[in-house]
Amino acid sequence: MNTLKTFFVFGKYLSLTPSYDHPVTRFQKISTCLLVAANFILSLVSIYSTLTDSQYYFFKKVLFFLTHVNLLNTCYTPLSMIFWNKENWQKLIANLIFIVSISNDVSKISRYVKIAIVRLVVKLVIVFLAFAYWTRVFGWDTIKYYSVHCFQNCLIYSYSIFMDVILYIFSLQYKHLNGTLTSCRRCDNALKKIEQNYCFLKDTVKIFNDVFQWPIALIISYTSLHILYMLDFVVVDLKRHEYDLEVQLLVDFILVMVAVIATLVVILWCDSILTEAGKLLSESYSLSRHCEEARFERFIATLQRNFPSFSAAGFFDIKKSTILDIVSTVTTFFIAAIQFQMSE
Repeated sequence: MNTLKTFFVFGKYLSLTPSYDHPVTRFQKISTCLLVAANFILSLVSIYSTLTDSQYYFFKKVLFFLTHVNLLNTCYTPLSMIFWNKENWQKLIANLIFIVSISNDVSKISRYVKIAIVRLVVKLVIVFLAFAYWTRVFGWDTIKYYSVHCFQNCLIYSYSIFMDVILYIFSLQYKHLNGTLTSCRRCDNALKKIEQNYCFLKDTVKIFNDVFQWPIALIISYTSLHILYMLDFVVVDLKRHEYDLEVQLLVDFILVMVAVIATLVVILWCDSILTEAGKLLSESYSLSRHCEEARFERFIATLQRNFPSFSAAGFFDIKKSTILDIVSTVTTFFIAAIQFQMSE
C-alpha cells in the first residue's frame, strides 16, 4: 500500500498529476502552467527550425512536423490532469487503493510497482544519454531540434508507467474474480459479491479511460511515427556514409525499442483485462446447473452490460489487434515514402 502511494506521489512532484489525497495547490497549478508554456514554446521553435532547414527533404520534414504536432499533446495532458480531471484522478487512485486493500496479491503489486520505478528510471537515463550523444555529434542543432523532444519523451514514459501499474492492478483483480467464480459453490451468495466487485471495476476502468485516453493515443501514435523515422533513416541516411552513422542508427534503434516496449506493455495489459473479463463471462455459463435460472440470467446480463473496454481518445479501441493495426499503418506509410523518394 505504501509503495503504491509513494509511486503516485512521484507524479505530483513532477507536476504531471494532482495529489491523490490533497487538493491541488496554487503552487502546483503555477508550476504546471510554466511547464506547459515552456513545452509549447520550445515545440514551436523546434517545428519552425525543422520546416525552414534546407537539409531536410520533404518526407522527413513531414515526419518531424507530424511528430512534433503529436507531441504537443504533452501540453494538454498535464493541464487536463491538474485542472479538469483532478477529481477523476483522485477518485481513480482512491479506487485503486481500495482494490489493493482487499487484494490477496499485495506483495505482487508492491513488487511490480518497484520494478516499474526501476524501468522508468532506466528509460529516462536512456533518453538523456541519447540526447547527450546527439549533442556531441550535432552540437547546437540537437539542442534546437531535440531538447523539447527529450523532455516530451520523459513525460510520455512517465504516463506510460502510470498506466502500466494501474492496468496491472486491474488485471489482477479480474483474475481474482475469475478464481472466485470458479471455486464458488453457493452461487446466490457468491454471485452478488462478484457482481458488486465487477461493477466497481467497470466504473474504475471508465475513470481510467477518462483520465488516460489521450496519453494512450499519444504513445501509440508517437511510437508509429518514431518507427517510420527510423526506417527512413535506414533507407536514406545510411547511404550517405557519414561518420558514426552506424552508432547513430543503434542509438535511434534503442530509443525506438523503448517506445515500442512501452506501447506493447500498455496494449497487452489492456488485452489481458479484456481476456480475463471474457473468461469470467464464459465461466458464468457453466454455472447454470448450480443456479436458479432467473438469478443466472440477471448475473449474465450484469456482466455483459459492464464488460470493460479501453479507448484511445475515442479514435479506436485498445486490444491485441491494435498491434497489427500499428504494423499495417507503418508499413503503408513506409511504402508510400519509398515510392515518393523514387519519384523525386
